[in-house]
Amino acid sequence: MNSYARLLQEELHPAETAAARAVEPLAHLPYERELQVKNRALATFWCQHGLAGQPPSLLPSPQPRHYRTTTRRRARLRQGRLVLGFDADPATMPDVAPSALEPAAHTAIYRFLSQDLVRPAARILSARLNHAIIRGSYQTFAVILNLDRLDANIVRSLKGLAKRLQAVDQRILSCFAFHDPSRSDYYIEQDTPPVPVRLKRLYGPPRLRLIFGGRRYDLPPTAFSQVNQSMVEPMLGTVAQLLQPRPEDRLLDLYCGYGLFARALGPSCAEVMGLDADREAIQSAVDGARHDPAGSRITFLRRRITSEALSRSLPAPGAPELIILDPPRQGV
Repeated sequence: MNSYARLLQEELHPAETAAARAVEPLAHLPYERELQVKNRALATFWCQHGLAGQPPSLLPSPQPRHYRTTTRRRARLRQGRLVLGFDADPATMPDVAPSALEPAAHTAIYRFLSQDLVRPAARILSARLNHAIIRGSYQTFAVILNLDRLDANIVRSLKGLAKRLQAVDQRILSCFAFHDPSRSDYYIEQDTPPVPVRLKRLYGPPRLRLIFGGRRYDLPPTAFSQVNQSMVEPMLGTVAQLLQPRPEDRLLDLYCGYGLFARALGPSCAEVMGLDADREAIQSAVDGARHDPAGSRITFLRRRITSEALSRSLPAPGAPELIILDPPRQGV
C-alpha cells in the first residue's frame, strides 16, 4: 500500500512535480489546488486501507500561507558563510532559503542571524550552531538557538547577540539557548545526553504566551504547540462539535501537552484529566488551570501514555467518558 505522502505526489501533474520543493512540496500550488490534491490522496489512502465510509473533506486553513508560528533552520558553515536552510536544500541555496509557509518576519530574523554570526566576534556561535528556531504567535516571537556546546565564552557571546536581537525587532520578546551536544536532527531533542544546563534563558519571559478562545496559555519554549496558529480555533470548535460534552461527562485528554483541549472543554464537563510525559508542559497546564473558573475540575498528571500507566492513573469506569487522543508524530 502507498503511504499518504507518496499518494500526494502521485496526484500532482508533471509540471507541478517539477516545480515542487522537497521541504514544502505543495506550497507552490494555489491553495484550492493543494486542498484538491490532499483530499484525493486521502480518499485513495482511506480506500486502500479498507476504512469504513468516506473521509470528510479537510478543513481549509484560515491562513494557508505564511502561517507557521514555529519555524526552524538548520545551520551550516560554507566557506565563511552561515547558511540557514532546510535539511533537503542543495549546496547552491542562498544563505537564507525562501519559504512560502513562514511569516516574513521570521525570514528577516534568520537573515539577520546569518549575517551577524559570521562577524569575527560571533564566529564562536556559528561554529557551534545546530539549528535556529523561532516560536511564538503572529504578534510576538522567541528565538531559540540550538548549540552543541554551552560554556562561559559561548554564553558571553550569546548575551551580546541577545542585545542585538532586541534592536532588530521589538516583537522578539525573548531569546534562549538550547544545549544539544548530540547535534540531533530534531531541533528540540527530548533525549538530550545529560548536560548541566539544557535550556538557558538569555532575556525575556520564561514562557511563550498564546491566547485562544479568550483563554491565556503560557507554555515553555520546548513544549509542542500547533505550528499553524490560525487553525487552533477551528480545531477547538471541531473537537467540541464532535464530542458534544455534557455536564455529567468525564473528559480524558491523552497527550494533553500544555492543556489546550482540556482547559478549553473543561467548563462543559464534570471532570477533566490530562496526561502527558513532558514535565514542563504539564507544569504549564497546571499553572494555567489555576486561573480558569473550572480549574478545580481539571487534573493534570505527568505520565507516559501506556496501558499500565493508564490503568494506574485513571479513575474507575462508571461515568460517561469522552477521550481526546492527540499523539506525537511517532504515534501511540
